[in-house]
Amino acid sequence: DRREFENDLAERFGALVKMPLLQPDR
Repeated sequence: DRREFENDLAERFGALVKMPLLQPDR
């Protein structure tokens, strides 16, 4: 479903954003 696809994208995007946020050293 499109909703599931969007949810997956949002989850991945959040993880990618959290990764750099947790490691600002880079």
